[in-house]
Amino acid sequence: MRSFAEAYPSFINNGKQETPIVQGGLAQFPTSFDNLIVQAPLAQLSWYHHITLLDKVKSSMERFFYIAKTVENGWSRNVMLMQIESDLFSRQGKAITNFENVLPAVDSDLARETFKSPYVFDFLMLSEEAREKDLEKALVQHLKKFMLELGKGFAYVGNQYNLTLENEDYFLDLFFYNTHLHCYVIFELKIGEFKPEYAGKLNFYINTVRACLKMQC
Repeated sequence: MRSFAEAYPSFINNGKQETPIVQGGLAQFPTSFDNLIVQAPLAQLSWYHHITLLDKVKSSMERFFYIAKTVENGWSRNVMLMQIESDLFSRQGKAITNFENVLPAVDSDLARETFKSPYVFDFLMLSEEAREKDLEKALVQHLKKFMLELGKGFAYVGNQYNLTLENEDYFLDLFFYNTHLHCYVIFELKIGEFKPEYAGKLNFYINTVRACLKMQC
């Protein structure tokens, strides 16, 4: 209780609310929390959530990130702890993308925040000799954990998803739809270092999805 009071000194101030209340997500968070208490999200978490946050997360900025994400996604205490231990705060929104160049500003911000770098798939327990097919099979077998790592809004469409274009068959390793971004998401699985031709193949798949699914060919 003492740690809670020290971390959130203005949460209760003689029964009077004298500090602003932020209802939104991380985008509304300031660089300093000295005079700002996110009171509504704080009150929505259980005491066991708060004990874990105070014990595991020392940075105010990072703690409020996990508070907002827990409320937004309805995480249990154990799921929140898993996200803390996998350092979601440092990974969220870190993927290298071209979203700023190809999307409107609002969509670009949302898309960039959706993807991480790196993704953590420790739950797969794969050996170093694993092949791409092994990776795909393991991800599908652990689909619930996989989608939890991907984040909010992902809906599973299929694996080895077949597309036919001009009488040629193509297969997508993993295929999802994101209900927040309102777009399809393709995962092309590769083992080893990145090669430029991987991007060319993925762009081809993107154009094929656009031609086949959006045009209903």
